[in-house]
Amino acid sequence: MPRSKPTRPPGLAILTTGGTFEKRYLDALGELGFAGSCLETLTRNARLANRPRIEQVMLLDSLLMGDKEREVIVKRILKAKERHLVIVHGTDTMTSTALAIKTSLDKQLKKTVVLTGAMVPVAHQDSDGFFNLGLAVAACQLAKPGVYIAMSGRIYEAGSVKKDRRKKLFLPTTSPYPGPSAKS
Repeated sequence: MPRSKPTRPPGLAILTTGGTFEKRYLDALGELGFAGSCLETLTRNARLANRPRIEQVMLLDSLLMGDKEREVIVKRILKAKERHLVIVHGTDTMTSTALAIKTSLDKQLKKTVVLTGAMVPVAHQDSDGFFNLGLAVAACQLAKPGVYIAMSGRIYEAGSVKKDRRKKLFLPTTSPYPGPSAKS
């Protein structure tokens, strides 16, 4: 009797749009800026069981992001073959982008999309970015299809979180996503 091929877990892709997560100190300019993505190195060092596909969509401070850039992100989500997507995004407008994705794809979304970022660049020792990335990778593989934000040690559904600049945390506007076994 022929053996069936083992099924592979659904694919994972990490798309980066930049944000503080990807910024580095640029000696020549004497300021923070972009010098390419750090995601290849981070995912290699994380020793993930299945390596994700990594795509640089843009490297942009999210304060400079508008509707055109959000449309590009939505198109990349639709184009992606993977069902699990992490989007590295700047924290200042992450909640707006999450809502735009949810609004654009609500009825046709059969993918799990998790946005994450960092309050401090990953290149800095005290960054929250590496933890947030790990949280997002886990969340997008466990949560049901939809749009989420993984920040400050929590998973939030799009539209249920805000950035508290004073506390330097993401906090719920409603109850946070309770976990993969939640009833809808």
